[in-house]
Order: sequence, then C-alpha cells, then structure tokens
Amino acid sequence: MRCAAFLVWMAALAVALPAAASEQIFGVGRLERAGEGAVCSAALIAPDLVVTAAHCVRVGKDGAEDAPALAFRPGGVVGAPPTTVDEVVQHPLFVFTASKAPWSLRFDLALLRLEAEVPPSIALPLGLGVEAKIGEPLIIASWRNDGTSRPRQRACEVLENRPSLVTVACPVRGGESGSPIIRQTEAGLEIVAVLSSRSQMGSQPVGLGSNLNGRLRPMLDLLD
Repeated sequence: MRCAAFLVWMAALAVALPAAASEQIFGVGRLERAGEGAVCSAALIAPDLVVTAAHCVRVGKDGAEDAPALAFRPGGVVGAPPTTVDEVVQHPLFVFTASKAPWSLRFDLALLRLEAEVPPSIALPLGLGVEAKIGEPLIIASWRNDGTSRPRQRACEVLENRPSLVTVACPVRGGESGSPIIRQTEAGLEIVAVLSSRSQMGSQPVGLGSNLNGRLRPMLDLLD
C-alpha cells in the first residue's frame, strides 16, 4: 500500500509542483549520527522519506540498523532542528563488504523513513527523474561542511552511463556520499542518481552515482 501510494504521490508531484527550485534544493541536507555529527549527504524525496548511499547507514547482515542514531538535517533554514530517522532499509542487492566494486556501487542506495514529516516551509522534496544521458549537464548538490546552511551546488557533465551507474565529471570530497545528482527541468528539480564514490578517468576526477529510477521500488517494498 505504501509503495503504490508513494509512486502516485511522486507522479502528482511532477505535475503539481510550481518549480520552487530553491526550496527543493533545501531538501538536500546532511545525515548525522549521534556522537559523530555529519557523516553523509542525503535528499528528501517525500515529506517523510530520505534517500542516501547505503554505505552511509551501516545496515548489518542480520537486519540490525542504526536508525535511532541517525537524523536528517535539511539545508534551508538556519538553526532548523534535525529530524530523527525512524527506519532504514538498504537496497537488497547492495553488499557493504564489496562497496567499492562497480557492481555493488550500482545498488549503493538506502531509504530512510523519518519520525515526522519535514514541513514545506522548511524544504520541498525532489521529484524522481529518468536515467542520465551522456553529455547531459547535471547538478551535484551536497551539504557544505563549512558551517553554512546552504547546499553546495555544481554542474557536472555526464561522461558515462553504464547500466545502473552514472559517471559525472566532477571531483568528489569526503562527506558528499549520498548527495543527489539532479536535473533542472521546467517543472522543478529531479533526482537522477545518488552519489556513491569518487574515481578517476585518466586525469579527470569523477563521481560515480547509482541510478535511482527502477531501484526505488525494492526499497519501498522492504519499507512496507
């Protein structure tokens, strides 16, 4: 039921949102862990759902999760309190011990349910977009670790789009895992992929992201 309702909500969002791009960008925030502070970036995709990289959440083989230790802080309002994470699921095909292997990076995704909805006055969720195309300019939006409240944004050209894994021409720094790779459209911002790792193509530093389209449903089913 939740999976079907969410997909209907996402379809309606793409039509109904008035392209408040700045408010959507504020849906990009940081994932915090008690005692550690910021650990990764993350993005709001529904009022109570956040997506990030699976390697950021430490879900164990036995199903144990550290949800009570996690919180999401959106990047739009100075001093806005973080919202505690209530439940965590990672993509069922992700294997943490092989997290750097290309096949595992394709499934480096986790879905987090929050204890409470993030009000639209704080941030609006990102829409869900189709997979990236080679040569397309996309945007990496990540939480800044410099004490500011605004997500860092930069344009990155798509260099390669292997099955399920997109390569963008941007250097990636620590703390940017889990950042959304997004597309600007007339209807607003769409999340295309979730940043998983950094790499090199010759002398070009690149970011590798797991495509979200087609990989969201298994996590929604587990969340149900």
